Amino acid sequence: DVVEDYPEGQPFAVNAWTLERGCRWEDDATSPQAYLEEEDVVYGEGGWKLSCDALWPERDKSISFIGFTPIEAFGACTLAEGVTCTYDMLQAQTDIMYTDPQTYVDKVECGGIVIMPFRHALCQVDFEVKNRVAKNEEIIIKSIKIDGVKHTGSFRSLPEPTWTVEGEPVCLTFFEGNQYTRNVPDRIGGTWLTIPQALDTNVSVEYEYRTAANTGFTATLKTCQLQTNLKPGRHYTYTLSVGIDD
Repeated sequence: DVVEDYPEGQPFAVNAWTLERGCRWEDDATSPQAYLEEEDVVYGEGGWKLSCDALWPERDKSISFIGFTPIEAFGACTLAEGVTCTYDMLQAQTDIMYTDPQTYVDKVECGGIVIMPFRHALCQVDFEVKNRVAKNEEIIIKSIKIDGVKHTGSFRSLPEPTWTVEGEPVCLTFFEGNQYTRNVPDRIGGTWLTIPQALDTNVSVEYEYRTAANTGFTATLKTCQLQTNLKPGRHYTYTLSVGIDD
């Protein structure tokens, strides 16, 4: 897996709870006490810092954090469900990120620094295209669409990160225009931030075939079934190999 750097220009928020030493987060998620609620964390000289003047709790308590960004994308952050949100990928293409609970943090043991490894709630989907025709023939791509993708859903990060997809599948357009192809894969069109789900659909490809004599035709064909279990945090690139009639 590729480890990304968190973007310096993107603030995030944290919620935090204190817990008496000797108590376990896993045993009783109702006993911790709220300590920070949607407090901004911003990047400045020396690194990431809270925008408020919060102090560490007493030494007889540990503290647990959950981070999330962008703040406005989430409906709530609670001990029972973690961060929650509803998302419509047709209305917003927002990279939703969050952390697992960073539990039992102690100021002395951590040196006053809290490590916040973020996870992506969504995945990414895009396309490459190549042709399978002779050098004096051409394949020109007109459009690429996935026929059926569910675009709305609800997310919760606890007790396990879970998406509940909703509604009827819609057609997602990845490319419209005119792109000449080569016999090696090239990127084409845009990338969709997509709700993780089990795909069982086709890709529709409209293309123009041209001969050396400048004759040809335009056609729209469908691929075999895409049966992919899209998982959060993954980047899926499908490569289309387009011939004269397939």
